[in-house]
Amino acid sequence: MNVRTDAVASPHATSAEAPKAGASSGTAFGILLAISASHLLNDLIQALVPSIYPILKDSYALDFGQIGLITLVWQLTASILQPIVGTVTDRHPQPFSLPIGMVST
Repeated sequence: MNVRTDAVASPHATSAEAPKAGASSGTAFGILLAISASHLLNDLIQALVPSIYPILKDSYALDFGQIGLITLVWQLTASILQPIVGTVTDRHPQPFSLPIGMVST
């Protein structure tokens, strides 16, 4: 019985023998910096509304229930819109939508 071993890939092949599909030449620090800056801006915006609660309470004579409703509406809006926007951008990628959104906000 003749068995051809040259047509069968060896299970002990080294990584140097395997082709590197999609290999990059290095870390994309520009992209990492842009993502980090966008995330920082997003966190700053998220922290802005709670930080002005005392000003809103005094200026508009709000009680704590009304302040809670502001938070509820704000968080529900984000919770509903984020999956919708995520689905749309997954289907129709727009690479510049993140920086444009952060700048416009």
